[in-house]
Amino acid sequence: MAQALQLLVPFPKYQLQPMRLLHTKTLKLEEFYTDIPPYAILSHTWEKEEITFQDIQNLEVAKGKAGYAKVENACKRARQYNFDWIWIDSCCINKESSAELSEALNSMYQYYEDAEVCYAYLSDVSGKIHPRDAGSTFRSSRWFKRGWTLQELLAPSYVVFLDQEWVKLGTRWNLRDVVSAITSIPTRVFENGDIDGFSIAQRMSWAAYRETTRAEDQAYCLLGIFGVNIPPIYGEGAAKAFMRLQQEIIKISDDRSIFAWVASTNTPRGLLARSPYEFRLAGDILASDAHAIRGKSSFSFGNNGVHISLGMRPLDQKRLDGVFYASLDCKSAKDPKGRYFTVFLLPMKSPQEEWRRVCADESFLANRPPPHTLFDITVKEPSVLRRKNWKPVRGQHVRVHTKLLLSAEDHFSYTQWVESSPSLAVDFLDDSTFRVALQHENRKSVWELIATNYQSLSREDSFSISFNPAHVPGYKLVTDIAPAGAPEKQTFGFDPYVDSVTKSFKNGGVVSVDWEMTGDRSERLLEVGYVSKNDPNTPFFLQTPTRSPGIGFTVPTKVSHPFCELTLQEVYPRSRCITESDSEDWNHFIILDPPSFALSQSCHVLTYKVDLPKQGHVTSSQPPRYIQVAVGFHSATAWVGVTSGKENAARVWERYPLAEHHPPSAKLKLEAETHELDFVFSVHGFKNKQQGPHILDCTVSRPGELAPGPIGRILGRHFRRRSGITTAEKALQSP
Repeated sequence: MAQALQLLVPFPKYQLQPMRLLHTKTLKLEEFYTDIPPYAILSHTWEKEEITFQDIQNLEVAKGKAGYAKVENACKRARQYNFDWIWIDSCCINKESSAELSEALNSMYQYYEDAEVCYAYLSDVSGKIHPRDAGSTFRSSRWFKRGWTLQELLAPSYVVFLDQEWVKLGTRWNLRDVVSAITSIPTRVFENGDIDGFSIAQRMSWAAYRETTRAEDQAYCLLGIFGVNIPPIYGEGAAKAFMRLQQEIIKISDDRSIFAWVASTNTPRGLLARSPYEFRLAGDILASDAHAIRGKSSFSFGNNGVHISLGMRPLDQKRLDGVFYASLDCKSAKDPKGRYFTVFLLPMKSPQEEWRRVCADESFLANRPPPHTLFDITVKEPSVLRRKNWKPVRGQHVRVHTKLLLSAEDHFSYTQWVESSPSLAVDFLDDSTFRVALQHENRKSVWELIATNYQSLSREDSFSISFNPAHVPGYKLVTDIAPAGAPEKQTFGFDPYVDSVTKSFKNGGVVSVDWEMTGDRSERLLEVGYVSKNDPNTPFFLQTPTRSPGIGFTVPTKVSHPFCELTLQEVYPRSRCITESDSEDWNHFIILDPPSFALSQSCHVLTYKVDLPKQGHVTSSQPPRYIQVAVGFHSATAWVGVTSGKENAARVWERYPLAEHHPPSAKLKLEAETHELDFVFSVHGFKNKQQGPHILDCTVSRPGELAPGPIGRILGRHFRRRSGITTAEKALQSP
């Protein structure tokens, strides 16, 4: 009788990793398992000689490295606002411990979410030019291009941007329009802090153009944004890490927008994307409607792929025999017709056991969803909501200090406190401090205000800062500025996420009020500043908020014609939103978003080189010509302008101010060796979602001859014939 062989394998005991915080005065690390004290947190991009966990153990060694100045300045900033503790990723995580590193990566979002304040240090930004200025380095900062800083921008309740000299540039809230224009994240994310209200595809698109040092971090840096956890496996590759991320998301969500991606090639694929870049065009895809899928909204991932119920309709074409188009039941926020995001599927076995997505580099919007086939349902798991570890308590007292900065001390002085509601137990401790108990956040308490009045030394201007001690997210007292005097109910409107307000005066000056978080949760500091009309930064406080990107152009990089050939040489200004297609068939186009609407000009100048082809067997002896085409928007209406010559593109760009209106088409005449050529450039809406909302067309003809069709449309039809898109469009129009 054979004996059973027993193997006794010791099971590793799991040990909870503590959170380490750095003391801002002694620069000593201390571990916390529970009762974590209030702390500030630093967000930065790594540079040479960062201070590591091992370095901080010996301050003499740490002081010899370049990164010590960053740690010292971050602690100095935190101490200035009474923080005893700060968290800095470079020195608070022991990266030599794989277990600690794994837990830190999965807890990173929570670390930033629970921090009282996040200091975003932009080492490559100078505060001498305001972020709203066209020449500011704020817009091109490396901080906005890194993968890990996305969650560091979204997670904290309060974010302060600091320049390379550690001078405050502003907060996430009062620079939300500029940050939105840079990141393509809607401003309402920074106004109410809700990212869970956006579809999976939209949140993925925010990371599409961000970079990470380690390839796998493209997936790991998104864990907290989607509220999932996976163990990091460095070396598995970016695609596998991103696949594992999506598999975890599928377990807690039935949002089908996770499949609304577009590849760079038309290689047959499954339903999961390979990288955040494939969601680059999904910024306006809404979440799927679970109620419209007849109880079949759930799907799952098994060992042989994604198990999902899809409504499909076959394409009635011999050339694409067996191909189906399938609706994902999610719509585009920008599509007024309410059409559905649709993909192509092809069965790989008979009967139809396995499917593949074909033409993965294309997507289109179907006029109506195909009929849904009913399958057995699966049990849906509810999502786990995020919650802060510490919450303010109703009735808890807080002291508020108002402080006039040096810029305001020379212009204003305190006059009096005004209490608008006798129900509030307010203790006025001195001219700059009051103590009040926090109230519930509701409409009844929103008008229980406290106000402090200030009068200018010249007696010309005065203002009142009003407070609402509501129990709000982020534990911030709501603030507003109004003319001095007792607050009136109909005068004020409050937003719990406002942390900075401004008011302009008739003399051209601007007063600003900013909340600053402190290390003591029972205290808050309010800093009052003033900018005179002679200060060059004044116009930026009064400037109309920047509009977020979202309207753009598809422009050809090369146009071939029997009469000539146009090649794109330069795009000015060069924007990070320019993305060249990797598709072999679509290498004729780039997708181009306009520059920030905060600029006085809102357009791009395209410089095309015009080459004349061979005449018979003789190559044209004329030197190449140059055409400069300006494309832009006026009140969301696309326009185009054209000129010849190789003038400096920046000068051409300056000739097209935002305030002027230009036509949607422009004509130019060029003389060739034996004839003249007429060039007509026009812009119009384009329905193919991959190519963007507007497309630039060019027609070339000889005077008196019939002009051929637009080159852009010819190329578009040529590609659609090759990929089967025209067939799909016909099928969608059939009953």
